[in-house]
Amino acid sequence: MMKSVLSMFFVIFNLRSCVGVTLQGSQALGVEGKGVPTELTCKIEGNLTDTNAVRFWLRNNVGFAFNDMITGLDVQRYSVINTPTEMTLRIDPVELADAGAYTCQLAGVGYVLQSQVDLTVNKLPAYSYKMPGNEVIEDTTVHLASCSAAGSKPAPTIWYEDGDGNTVPTDKQVEVVDSTEDETASYSLKLVSRFTRKDHEKLLFCKIQHENADNVEQLELGPLDVKFSPTVRLGETGVAGEQLIKMEGEDLAVNCIATGNPAPTVVWQFTSNAENATKDTTLPPNFFTNDRSDGYVKTVATNSLKYDSGSMSNNGTYTCIADNGIGNISQISFNVGVYEIPTTTPAPTTPEPTPEPTTQPQVPSTTFHMQVVGADTAVIAGVIAVAAFVLIVTIVLLMRYFMSHKGEYYTNELKVGDVEDDDDELDNLPVTEADLLGPKKKTEHFL
Repeated sequence: MMKSVLSMFFVIFNLRSCVGVTLQGSQALGVEGKGVPTELTCKIEGNLTDTNAVRFWLRNNVGFAFNDMITGLDVQRYSVINTPTEMTLRIDPVELADAGAYTCQLAGVGYVLQSQVDLTVNKLPAYSYKMPGNEVIEDTTVHLASCSAAGSKPAPTIWYEDGDGNTVPTDKQVEVVDSTEDETASYSLKLVSRFTRKDHEKLLFCKIQHENADNVEQLELGPLDVKFSPTVRLGETGVAGEQLIKMEGEDLAVNCIATGNPAPTVVWQFTSNAENATKDTTLPPNFFTNDRSDGYVKTVATNSLKYDSGSMSNNGTYTCIADNGIGNISQISFNVGVYEIPTTTPAPTTPEPTPEPTTQPQVPSTTFHMQVVGADTAVIAGVIAVAAFVLIVTIVLLMRYFMSHKGEYYTNELKVGDVEDDDDELDNLPVTEADLLGPKKKTEHFL
């Protein structure tokens, strides 16, 4: 009787130690392949004074953890962490098979508290891509690549981007390749699209986003190798399609710049201005070509242009042609008109005979006409005219000077007999030249 009373007293005491105490479980999420431990936690709420309470973890109503000990399961992956306020079950690494319902229990004499924790396990996929090896030709639809996420739960998001972060469109949708009973599946997206020469050498990436991954998975597919037809241009401005007027003996160099993938073959053709001339891949003998090391520039040049209207003539059309087997060829042309060096010859003393009509080809396009003016004769005539004018002026001045001093001049000497000694006569002596001349008048001539 006494033992029963003591037992009842002990039970009542333990019940009082857990009054107001609850056990609360929560939802848990694990991700296989992420490498992060997954923890299932039950919180002890209230004031638990029973220090002898036992803690259990059960799955499918079968206990596998007792306080800090693991029994009956994979002891390498499971561990228990207990605190006065929490019961924690740690799984590392977590696997898809670990998903399900778990029960946490807190038990003492006369009471058992329990709660349920539901564990969901997702899985990161394995990422891969493959290139079928199809040639990418400009403006042609091509299946370039396939990007896959195998064994994923749930389904990931897959897309393609270029090196500038722009989305590359594709004609296909994400496909489910296969699925399993554990709700995982493999997903694939094909890149089927059209590309242009602007896309050549751009980096291309496959990107996969899983909702449980910390970062977007990025797979580099490499730079695009887009094949496109050639284009050509002349390196010198104002040349293409124009008529170049050159003098005989001048040099000439024109660069033809070609672009294309693969590198185009560049050739120069020449068409003479002669009648019935046809295009010829052979340039005039005095011309040469020079290839740059990368093959994209081909220079046509000569050190001395020829005027001769015969086989050595450089008058005509020069055409640069580029071809790489993709699409159409590309070409660009310019014309050259070469003229004789003008010469200065003396004016003929006799009329030159009228030249006979000739059947030789005439010089194409614009012609130069040069008329020789007698520059030496004009200079000599001008010098003679100036000298004559100076001489005439000098003669006139000299004549004026001499004529202004010309007249009749007499001596001022008097005969002795003509003057008497009488002092009275002295007053009548001639004192000027006019007095000496007497009635004769002085004569002067002026010009």
